Amino acid sequence: MITEAMIVLWAETIYLLNNKKNYLITLFPAVFMTTVTSTYFLVSPECLGELGIPYNIGIIVGFILSATALMCFIHYKKVMKGN
Repeated sequence: MITEAMIVLWAETIYLLNNKKNYLITLFPAVFMTTVTSTYFLVSPECLGELGIPYNIGIIVGFILSATALMCFIHYKKVMKGN
């Protein structure tokens, strides 16, 4: 359910960007949810936590994945601005 919320937030952010609306309303929650979801995926015992990934490493990787998603969005925005 958390993953679905993250995907919907990113989809809504792209939709708002494409329609020239205020996309910041959904961008910040999307970045936050990406951090939370990826961290949970890495450290929870239901997912990759069985591999023994330390909590601190999971948080760092979660932030890195979130920053990567944000950079992809910024690149997409620049590409769309050129069109």
